[in-house]
Amino acid sequence: MIPGKFAHDRIKISLSSGVLGKLLVNSLYLPLAMFVIFAWLASCVTASEIVQGSAAVAGLALGIIRCRQMTFNDIKIE
Repeated sequence: MIPGKFAHDRIKISLSSGVLGKLLVNSLYLPLAMFVIFAWLASCVTASEIVQGSAAVAGLALGIIRCRQMTFNDIKIE
């Protein structure tokens, strides 16, 4: 429940297009790219589906770990 003194105030939260691009790359493209690249590399090296699946999961995990954190300084609150 929002306290009474803030019930009628409006807060605007915005992000610049550059920050949105960074957010998209770090939250979606990097993990997905690592997932595909590791699976492709494993398929070039071996024909075992277990190894390919394991490499894909490892690539996804590495992509998630390597994502950069965004700071609150990038968020504009008005």
